[in-house]
Amino acid sequence: MASKNVSVEGGWFETLKEKLNIDALLQKFKLSKNKIIEIGLYLGVGFLAGFLLRRYFKYIVVIIAIIVGFVFLEKSGVIHITVDWTRFQEVFGIQISQKIDGGLLSKYWVWIKDNVVVAVSFSVGFFIGLKVG
Repeated sequence: MASKNVSVEGGWFETLKEKLNIDALLQKFKLSKNKIIEIGLYLGVGFLAGFLLRRYFKYIVVIIAIIVGFVFLEKSGVIHITVDWTRFQEVFGIQISQKIDGGLLSKYWVWIKDNVVVAVSFSVGFFIGLKVG
């Protein structure tokens, strides 16, 4: 009776590992380990932001209403709020970035164009956090 020698080339994990070929994917998308960590971090922060927004939406609305009330009172001349922005930047170690013409949305759009992968990972995490929360 002839015995058949079946050579096992590894389990399903090994074949999956060969098919995915992580190193080739990293090179294809020009990702490094640091970039993957950054993507994971923004995914987590997005999830946390979405989760907390969903959980504490009432409190966030109240805080926004109070801020809008202060802005309205300042515009009406009832109160006067002054912020020393240079001192604020010194205390928190904020460095002034390049000047961009336009408002806050245009600055945000420039940042998104520069960091597409990070912005998408934050957005995905945010929407998952909203769904779970």
